[in-house]
Amino acid sequence: MPATGIGISSHTRIPDPHGWDAVVAAAGAPVFYRSALLTSYAANPLQPTLDHRYLTVGSGDDPAAVMPLYLVPARDPFGTRNVAGPPWAVSHFWHCYDTRLPLRHAEKELVEPLWEAMRAQARAWGAAEFGFINMALDSPLTPLLESRARRVPRNHRFRMPLTAVGSFAEHLERLPARVRQDARRQLRLAARAGITGHVYRDPLPERIVRDACRLLKLTADRYNPGYYEQGPLADLLTNVGAPACVFTLEEAGHVVAASVSFLDGRTLHNWAIGVESEVRGTFSPYLVLLDLSVDYAVSQGCEVIELGRTNPAWKQRLGAEPVELVSWMCDSDDRREFS
Repeated sequence: MPATGIGISSHTRIPDPHGWDAVVAAAGAPVFYRSALLTSYAANPLQPTLDHRYLTVGSGDDPAAVMPLYLVPARDPFGTRNVAGPPWAVSHFWHCYDTRLPLRHAEKELVEPLWEAMRAQARAWGAAEFGFINMALDSPLTPLLESRARRVPRNHRFRMPLTAVGSFAEHLERLPARVRQDARRQLRLAARAGITGHVYRDPLPERIVRDACRLLKLTADRYNPGYYEQGPLADLLTNVGAPACVFTLEEAGHVVAASVSFLDGRTLHNWAIGVESEVRGTFSPYLVLLDLSVDYAVSQGCEVIELGRTNPAWKQRLGAEPVELVSWMCDSDDRREFS
């Protein structure tokens, strides 16, 4: 049974953004949990979202744990699991590749009541399943969740540590000669094509938001139609505030590639990339954007750059480390206790 004496509240809006963000910061949770980003997403979701709640554990103005919960169709947009039937209640939206449970201290006494609150909300919604999606397998919560939920294998996310290098050029020196030589060739090809790199921070110029959204939709629609819609994406970039960061490759002022990123303390999240199809035949825009991103991250004192999911062979060839992701799902009428 859940621990006694711990209050849980459920809200359709974040009741105290400052208190919420304090828990997120104390837990070291990524930017995807900040109140401004969550509020913007809820107002205009990037993926079909039927309902949402913000759960808090604790008393008064001093929450000990926080978590968003979304009611979504029973569909994984990455295609690893799609079923016909009632919706799911999940711990974050699909665009978050680093799911956490923001806790002031990782105690079972906080996890249990929050899990029960998730189950109760899932049942109230009529959701068939509930649980955590896109969580690192090496999360400290894994031992608890293994006794309570079923593990659903997912793809990996990728990250590149930066503490041992002072630039992308220095990072290349640590890679095999063949990889290093090809990367330098791509950078030369881009320079010969007249490509210039630019970094834009909040407040983002309207034209950069427009071009980035256009390119992200263009690229996503080739592989995962509907994953990035321009209206919701523009709202997110406009409203998320200080973390917003867009890297662009431009030719005579025309944006031909863009990386939408979030600067999050010591981490730079390269969240999504969009490119015009034509430029890929001239040089690798992904490599040139990575060069620009790493150099900027280092200049800002970042210790790691997160490179998201997909394209694993390319990312690992360039020195990124894989992080295995899983989902922990449970039927809404399953009342097993934590062991």
